[in-house]
Amino acid sequence: MNPEFGKVMHSVLDGELSAEAQAALNEALRSDPAALDAYCSQVRIHALLAWRAGAATANATEKIVAFPVKPRLLRWAGWAAVALVMLGAVFFALAPSRATAAVNRVFAAMQRGDRSYTISVIEGDARMAMNNGRTLTYEGGVLHLRGDRQFVLVRPIIEGGRRITGSDGTVNWDIVGDGPVKVTSDLTRFRGGLPGEQQDSTFLDLAGNLSGLKSGYDLVLSDVLGEPSQVRLYAKRKSRDVRGPREMDITFRRETGVIVALELRGLPRARGGPEAVRLTLNGESTLPADYFTHMPHHESGRWIQDEAPAPRGP
Repeated sequence: MNPEFGKVMHSVLDGELSAEAQAALNEALRSDPAALDAYCSQVRIHALLAWRAGAATANATEKIVAFPVKPRLLRWAGWAAVALVMLGAVFFALAPSRATAAVNRVFAAMQRGDRSYTISVIEGDARMAMNNGRTLTYEGGVLHLRGDRQFVLVRPIIEGGRRITGSDGTVNWDIVGDGPVKVTSDLTRFRGGLPGEQQDSTFLDLAGNLSGLKSGYDLVLSDVLGEPSQVRLYAKRKSRDVRGPREMDITFRRETGVIVALELRGLPRARGGPEAVRLTLNGESTLPADYFTHMPHHESGRWIQDEAPAPRGP
């Protein structure tokens, strides 16, 4: 704890904290864990002393409550009041900071290891029409993730078969039933079917949308009832001008930041499909190195169709 912070603490205890000093205190508490520990320790000590002073006065006889004690008791009461006010100020100052730190922890965890999630539909129609007349469904789908650029999304086709869409971070690809493997180096292709992707979901474009989650959403961090090892981060879009799902509800492990459940609400429905989905963690095993390429997902000899955009003329 530096000397300047010590001076600010004395101002707190004396009830003489200016607006500038309060701003400096809030900044120190947000950025310096040692300062936060020192502040909380001081608040606990002074609150305890205030309580003990009040208890002693209540139990004392009239003779013992002498004149010199009263100003001191008032001083302790004043310190306690200041401490309560400052605790409230610190709570509101730290709440956004804690939520932002939680965002950082969650998305840092996404960079470590492979994750597999099952998809269930919460609201809206699970089905979505495809251009070939068949219908796929999100219900029972599986999403595999590695880092912020690699994914494999598997969705059942109601008439039979599966649609498998993926990216290894360099090539995007799409396989519908027993049809050809469509590939492209355009990393924006074949992503329309991903939950929330049409609205630039932060869950799938982590690097590009991390700042959007912090600035474009109101964040609320809370404990999970009955699950002390988990934390809930609720994010609600501030306005329609912000691109992304209307709401995101993320449950993650307190220690590691690994997402165990994610709900996305307010998804686009121009072509049908769900309005809200839930992704539930069902695997953390390391997948094969080439799993996010198309090769492991079809038999050898399947026709490869290059979907790269045609070059523009001069």
